[in-house]
Amino acid sequence: MFQLIDDGIYRVKSSHGSAGVSNAGYLIIDEELAIIDTGLQNTLAQPYLDTVKAAKRSPMDVKWILLSHAHHDHIGSANLLKIYFPEAKLIAPEVLKDTLSNPSYHLQKNHFNITRSKRLRLAFRQDPFDNLQKINVDEYFNDADTISLGEGSLHAISFNGHSIGHSLFFLDRNRVMFCGDALSILPQKQLNYYIDLTGDAAGFEKELTFLSRTKINTLCPIHTEPSLKAPSARSIIQASLEGFKMMENQILEGLSKEQTSEQITDKVTKVLNIQWSSPYDLLAREQTVIAHLKKLEAEGKIIKLEKDKKEVYSRR
Repeated sequence: MFQLIDDGIYRVKSSHGSAGVSNAGYLIIDEELAIIDTGLQNTLAQPYLDTVKAAKRSPMDVKWILLSHAHHDHIGSANLLKIYFPEAKLIAPEVLKDTLSNPSYHLQKNHFNITRSKRLRLAFRQDPFDNLQKINVDEYFNDADTISLGEGSLHAISFNGHSIGHSLFFLDRNRVMFCGDALSILPQKQLNYYIDLTGDAAGFEKELTFLSRTKINTLCPIHTEPSLKAPSARSIIQASLEGFKMMENQILEGLSKEQTSEQITDKVTKVLNIQWSSPYDLLAREQTVIAHLKKLEAEGKIIKLEKDKKEVYSRR
């Protein structure tokens, strides 16, 4: 399935998303063709191929496959796409070189802290890390690097608040921002983000503020549809900032006594009625709150103590 959402820009989607989460990416048509993000394992290769053919272009015209970051729902079809589009170079943020060399291991250990308990719970579901193989990256990019496509160029912009190496791509030809998971619409519209263990809440807020001030004609998130044009683009970014502040205000209000991060997470989730979908209830629910706790601690608004061999938090 695909949808033309701007001049030469297609949103490409597979029906294999889980728990209501859109499994999608983008195809840019120019002198050279570029793919942004590859979706879950073995799901978007055929939809991308169908889109290229519908645009009356050859698979050999695809020159770039870009990864916005290393999460399982963005890298899953990367190696298969290299087979479908043999002339394409797969490029990724340089800081993710180790992660992409063994994504299953690094994502579980460093990004999501998959404990034995979580592993057992995932075993009864569709494990997002099953069979994630080494990603065969051709080139790496860094913040502010540029990729020429012909009439337009893609500019890489670091957005590490969500996850280390997370990047946005700005197409200067028609001022389109491909924003990866910066606006992931998870778990719901008003609280539409999460932060893994490598991310940073303070950085996330700063980067969202930067995004809110950028002149964007079309905003292209992965996990929502349709893509948003100005002024709707600006309003959804502002909603993200408001949701961010709402989360922190509720954490502070809930700290009437010393509590663990798990207790705070349970309280905030209930009060704000956050509906985490699978597998993010295990991967991101508590970690997002912990990221905020670290930010609030650094700002001197709360303190972390050890009590009965447990870490607890309290307001100053």
